[in-house]
Amino acid sequence: MNEAKSCNTCSFSCSEKETDICVKGGYSNWEAAKPRFPETVEMASDEVPASESVEPEDSHEALTFGPLETDPNGVDQHTAGAKLDAGKPRMGLVLGGFATALEQVARVGTHGADKYSDNGWRELVNGEDRFLDAALRHILKHLKGEIVDPDFGETHLAHASWNLLAAIEFRENEK
Repeated sequence: MNEAKSCNTCSFSCSEKETDICVKGGYSNWEAAKPRFPETVEMASDEVPASESVEPEDSHEALTFGPLETDPNGVDQHTAGAKLDAGKPRMGLVLGGFATALEQVARVGTHGADKYSDNGWRELVNGEDRFLDAALRHILKHLKGEIVDPDFGETHLAHASWNLLAAIEFRENEK
């Protein structure tokens, strides 16, 4: 499914599925199809301008496709040692802090890919609701005392977590 979607990074319409990378961010696998800011339309002298304003071409947002980034320690961006990552998610806290749990979730995902197909879950009709239901079934089994899924050997909480992640992906990609 190669429908055009809006890029999360620069709001261009892209030919690939929506992700967090784009050609403006330095990745070559995106093709910008439509500019973020519409062309200025000339109005007759008696027309009232629309309430939506087009940002000036010299604004930071127009030049970088996003808000001004800063260093969390206040270091000027042109000074050695500066890193413009203030306010950005600290991915290591999740990936490192939940390494064991995420490995279990990865095994669940691998088992699903082996049983069905790689990323076939993305095409599921009514996916968000169905994955939420599956997550709840696994949580109920866990609450009733069945910790490990007997059909696979991984915990019901790992299965529930995978299903919740899939539901989040469906929700976020609907936007």
